[in-house]
Amino acid sequence: MSTADLAALVARLEAVTTRLESAPAGGGGGGGGSGGGGGGPVEVAPSVLAYDDLINGELAAYAEASAKVGGPCEEQAQLFCDAFRQLRDLLEIASGSKKPDGWPGAMPDNVMEIIQGVGGAIGAIGEIDGFKAGQLEYTKALGDGAGALSWVVMEPTPVPHCKEACDSMWFNGQKVLMKSKGSDENGVAWAKAVKALLEALPPYVKQFHTTGVAWNPKGGDAASFVPGQAVAGGGGGGGGGAAPAAAAPAEVGASVAEFDDVLAHITKFVALSTEIGGKVGEIGAEVDKCFKAQRAFLEMASQSKKPDGWPGCADILQPMSDCMMAIGEISDFGDQKNHTKMMGEGIQSAAWVAVEPTPVPHVKETLPASMFYGNKILVEFKGKDQKHIDWVNAWKDFLTDLADYIKRNHTTGVTWNPNGGVASAAGGAAPAPAPPPAPAKKGPGGPPPPPGPPPKLEDLEDKRASKKPAADTGALFADLNKGSGVTSGLRKVSKGKAASSKVVMKERKTKTKKKMGTPKCALDGRKWICEYFIDDRTGGPDTTITECGVKETVTIFRCVNAVVQIKGKINAILLDDCDKTSIVCSDVVSSIDIVNCNSVEVQTTGKVPTIAVDKTDGCQLYLGAETMAGDGPTIIMSKSSECNVTVPGATEEDDGIEQALPEQFSNTFESGKWITQALIHG
Repeated sequence: MSTADLAALVARLEAVTTRLESAPAGGGGGGGGSGGGGGGPVEVAPSVLAYDDLINGELAAYAEASAKVGGPCEEQAQLFCDAFRQLRDLLEIASGSKKPDGWPGAMPDNVMEIIQGVGGAIGAIGEIDGFKAGQLEYTKALGDGAGALSWVVMEPTPVPHCKEACDSMWFNGQKVLMKSKGSDENGVAWAKAVKALLEALPPYVKQFHTTGVAWNPKGGDAASFVPGQAVAGGGGGGGGGAAPAAAAPAEVGASVAEFDDVLAHITKFVALSTEIGGKVGEIGAEVDKCFKAQRAFLEMASQSKKPDGWPGCADILQPMSDCMMAIGEISDFGDQKNHTKMMGEGIQSAAWVAVEPTPVPHVKETLPASMFYGNKILVEFKGKDQKHIDWVNAWKDFLTDLADYIKRNHTTGVTWNPNGGVASAAGGAAPAPAPPPAPAKKGPGGPPPPPGPPPKLEDLEDKRASKKPAADTGALFADLNKGSGVTSGLRKVSKGKAASSKVVMKERKTKTKKKMGTPKCALDGRKWICEYFIDDRTGGPDTTITECGVKETVTIFRCVNAVVQIKGKINAILLDDCDKTSIVCSDVVSSIDIVNCNSVEVQTTGKVPTIAVDKTDGCQLYLGAETMAGDGPTIIMSKSSECNVTVPGATEEDDGIEQALPEQFSNTFESGKWITQALIHG
């Protein structure tokens, strides 16, 4: 989170405080419940005040800590904080309204919009991956815990749901804390802020919303309640509710004004395109037309309700899509080849208005695709023509600022005005002047002639027959009848060449679609990390851990077709995202965890109390005599298949006994309770 974002967050929190302080002074004459509350002053409910304390306290601390970490962690935090604040509007509506019929299965449009916004944010949080940025545990934590915000629709058990999601979040949050201790103060601060937030949210839900969202049985209709009525003083007969509705366009209008600032890059880009000329000039004219149409669309959205079926409203997006199509059709095979290809990729960023709930990642993905060709232009024209350098940089700056603008104003999709009118394709013309006509294209004006008819099948058969002579089967059988003499005409191959071909075969590596890094096996604090080994089944020193202690753990991550040996007593072992990998270990104090793996093998020769297999397809466990001494280990399976266990026979001379762990279960209702049994076939 940037400094500007932090300032905006503080400003919003201060606005909430100001609104609460001014609540008792709110007027409101007679009138009735049509505005969502009764006559007299509109007071903020204690449940909403307590929620504001969460926003001002634990949530603000979490946002600040995430900003210091940066990267995907910060991006997730912004989505989470926005969703958290959206729920405040729902809680305010509930505090002044009767419970809607059919809740939570049915709800009014204003509540539905809030729920959809929160759901979209939760989905967007789950799609953010911090692996590349070294923030895997950070993003996994919030990806697991963001579902806590859906407690508002969990009846009659919102507290257990919220607590379960918070516990899932802290599972990875605790990993961040342990990993960051003594090395990363920002990571420690983030983990502590997360813990404080997780410890505060479930008690709040338990205190004010024990069996579900607390509605007001004496309140008005939820569909007509406008959040923030405590600010609107004076007036009688529900006039207090009009002020927030009138203020909405001003706030959205500010987002349109901010978009004008972003378009300053387009103005520069279009001017440089005109100077360069040729196909680039044509592209500049279409880009100018496209983003002026987008500005008109955003202004229309700020004054209109969200259309039914959005974003599937093609007529509203037609002006932009026409320009995007035109830019995609402009091509050049000369000096401006890379220019046209760069914009063919980059103009896809304009489609962010139709992307829900992840418009920001969509724009960010177009930047590297566009700059693949942009970097070629920078290399080609470096020190030769500065206009081309400035042209590429203007477009790069635009995409960067556009992503930041969307993150601030349209996090999970285009922001519409719930109190506005009906959206239309015309939508009110944009105040910006009409773009100049695009320069005429060179060459013939008409479309290319249609292709000729496809060749006849008979003609193709004749051509094949003429190129490939028929095989002489008689000669083939004559050669085979020669016996051992059939090989007399073969060329001799020296032993050196034969050996070299064998070496080439040995050097072939297993192909994998996983994103791999540099192989390493090293101790980090009290945690052994063994990762990214491919085709290393020798059990050599690179994949053998010898000097380990009972307070240390081993994490084997993303290894493919490898063997890892652990010699010595260890606290715990984690096998994560590995394929065709085998581990050999002796004594384990805590547990062996196998997660997200395929076709793995685990051999134990010492004591192991627990083995957990989760989200794994194909797991072979070889448990030694010492492992099975006494009651043997506890094996926990979830979401896994093809798990077999081999244990020693009755004597040392007997073969091992292999058994498959059950994957299917039958549930029967007997004597007032459910009985679960493993399903055995045959």
